[in-house]
Amino acid sequence: MTLDAILVLAAIAGASGLAWNQTRDPFWRGFSVLLVVIAVVAGIRAGIDLTRLSNSPDELLLIAGGLIYAGSIVVIGGLPRAVEDRILLGPARFEWEFDRALGEARRPFLDAAAAAADGLLELARWRSHVTSPPPNEAWATLTARLEEGDVDWADMRDRQVERDEWSAWTARSDQVTAEWTRLREPLVTQRHGRRRFLRGVGRIGLGLAVACVVAGALNVPTVLTSLPPSGRAPIVPDHPPGRTVGFAPLGVFPTADLERLAAFYGERYDLAVRILPPLTVPEKLWDSSRQQLAAEDLIALVANAYPEAADARYVVIGFVSEDIYIRGRPDWRWAFGLRAEGHLAVVSTARMRAPRGLFLDVLETARLRKMATRDIGILYFGLPLTDDRQSVLYRDILGVPDLDSIGEDY
Repeated sequence: MTLDAILVLAAIAGASGLAWNQTRDPFWRGFSVLLVVIAVVAGIRAGIDLTRLSNSPDELLLIAGGLIYAGSIVVIGGLPRAVEDRILLGPARFEWEFDRALGEARRPFLDAAAAAADGLLELARWRSHVTSPPPNEAWATLTARLEEGDVDWADMRDRQVERDEWSAWTARSDQVTAEWTRLREPLVTQRHGRRRFLRGVGRIGLGLAVACVVAGALNVPTVLTSLPPSGRAPIVPDHPPGRTVGFAPLGVFPTADLERLAAFYGERYDLAVRILPPLTVPEKLWDSSRQQLAAEDLIALVANAYPEAADARYVVIGFVSEDIYIRGRPDWRWAFGLRAEGHLAVVSTARMRAPRGLFLDVLETARLRKMATRDIGILYFGLPLTDDRQSVLYRDILGVPDLDSIGEDY
């Protein structure tokens, strides 16, 4: 498990935990715990690599989708109250906080009054318990009038006054209630409006997250950059006199794939590529302990089987579907290919296969095309490797992400 995968899982788990803390919905608590369990199990089974970040377009899109999803969860239902008030109310949050503090300070009196409890007159003097200062004179006046009305109500209840006095109190109370409504209504309207907008943004974020994850899972970004270029290449090196290129299908490698590749080079670089007869790979070359073929053995097979390989001016590139390794590089578990003797090469497509997505053929064909173009550039045109990642001759190709990220031309 890579560092970026850990960060994405942690972000979604944290967002889910925050949503549960705000909504108390058991779904979010369960989802957060599930993600933590998945991360722990994956870390135990596959190990944790804290040194590598994903760099392929598909993986970056998956990461972006996960982070956008985490942010959407927070926006829709997981924002801390203080942060939410700042977003939804802006400068008016002081009035909202005072209104909330006023309600909390008054609640014990209202609860006791509803229960017809004793000691109401003392509870009616609640103004000193309001924890926030009044934001303006209107709220300060309202607070005083509310407390005055509650004290009067508690006093009249104890004195058991006549109906006329109750009627007068009710009229005053209705007037104070109307004043409170006028002060609160703009806050409530603004809060509800901005809350709806925020939820809309969150839903858009969820849709965008799903789109990112689907596009990354289906290899869409890589496919868009892997479509075959058309027409003549912007840079066509000079053709060396007397040199020829031949493609050799080894084992069960499809000859039709090489014919399409040869047609591409004929249009792109005005290069006539000859398709050599298929060559069977002897079973004795198969390394059963590694489940691979040695690239050096394939080079020797090509050199001995094709008369053209005896001519140093004839570039012969063999293509094999099986996985290969290089004996001379014991630190490599596998390889895309090997070049030898200045005019021979072998290319394996085993590691070029895409593990998922709807566009597997496009990806595999692009990867094969890039490796063949590299070998042609080095062995036929005599071009050097470069540090330019936009060139197909970029020197450091250590895996599929590197192969996908380089350009197609010299």
